[in-house]
Amino acid sequence: MIMVTTNEHLKEYLTKDTNLPPSTSTYLLAGCGSGGVASAITTPLDRIKTRLQTQAMGTAMAAMESPAASAAAHCDLQAFTAKCHKAKAIHSAVKYHSLFEAGQSIVSQEGIQGLFRGLTPRVLTHMPAVAISWTTYETVKQWLVQ
Repeated sequence: MIMVTTNEHLKEYLTKDTNLPPSTSTYLLAGCGSGGVASAITTPLDRIKTRLQTQAMGTAMAAMESPAASAAAHCDLQAFTAKCHKAKAIHSAVKYHSLFEAGQSIVSQEGIQGLFRGLTPRVLTHMPAVAISWTTYETVKQWLVQ
């Protein structure tokens, strides 16, 4: 929604002084700008998503060094047993049960700026990708209309 709205506004802004239809460069610039804005605004959600997806990884890494982890690791090679099930359950405990909990964890550990960690690389990778996507879409749409 953010990207589509921004893209449309940028296209209007870039072509407001001309009566000509938008050019390929207009589509590229509008797509680039909308990708940058959308990725910047959604960076905190991306950080929270990543925290939720990787929450068990820290437990797994720490577990590799404990004797109980050794038992859990050997369970993959053995048939299912109650002992193996219990060992795996201990080492795959969920830390965060909601977006709010994961976000709160980031803010408490890194401060508010932690929600925007990785902003620059995220924006720089999304801008060209979105520019290419929108330009391709608009070009094919024009070609099909003609």
